Amino acid sequence: AKGEPLRKGLLRLCDRKNLRICKHLLDLLDDEILNEIAEAVAGSKSGHSDEISKAIQGLLSGGQKRQENVDSPSLNQLLARLVCSSGTAYDPACGAGSTLTTLAALKNGPQNLYGQETNPEIAALTELRLIREPCQFEIGVGDTLIEDLFPDLRADAIVATPPLSYRLGRDLASSLKNDPRFYWGTPSPSDGAGVWIQHCVYHLSANGRAAIAVNPSFCFQSGSAKKLRANLLRAGIIEAVISLPPGLQNGTSTPLLVLVLRPP
Repeated sequence: AKGEPLRKGLLRLCDRKNLRICKHLLDLLDDEILNEIAEAVAGSKSGHSDEISKAIQGLLSGGQKRQENVDSPSLNQLLARLVCSSGTAYDPACGAGSTLTTLAALKNGPQNLYGQETNPEIAALTELRLIREPCQFEIGVGDTLIEDLFPDLRADAIVATPPLSYRLGRDLASSLKNDPRFYWGTPSPSDGAGVWIQHCVYHLSANGRAAIAVNPSFCFQSGSAKKLRANLLRAGIIEAVISLPPGLQNGTSTPLLVLVLRPP
């Protein structure tokens, strides 16, 4: 039963030419998933079948140590449980799909999942992970801030862990000034967390909730960030602020701040 959706998903990914299965991606999948994919590929008529099967079997027999280059499971669980809903979920910076997969696995979790990721290989990995879950999903490939692939989406649950050191830059900030997503504050070249926060607020449904992990510096920045914080607070959008210790996001020792957001 599980082989059929896996087979269909692999064929769809191959048809889109997004799936270049190779070791640095398969290292992120556990043996159980790899075995299921291998069984599904065995019955596939895709021209990629032999290549995928060999890559999978090589990994299964190679005994390589796998290290998951994603946020920690505890952070994924926290974000997912803060917003869990049986409706529609969205991650605008989904990466390898760890938080979306955590959401999908929760009891009474969302039935429809949407995500966007800039790297097509990582987006393909997210799709492979979600194939095993009992939900519908769509993962778009592209820069969320430059090209919002789901402009009409209003989600009941939104999770996001955007890059902590992200900055817009002058050109992108200028191009976003008239974007309807940024109603609560005009983006500036030094803006990072603020644009992601506003993007999440824009995509909330009437009863939705968002949880976004940002750099704690957002709470102390002056200028446009200070004005944005004031506007969000006056509108009742910030429901809670949760301070987290360092070490919950791979590759950095920076502590995190989780903002829980509601629609105005």
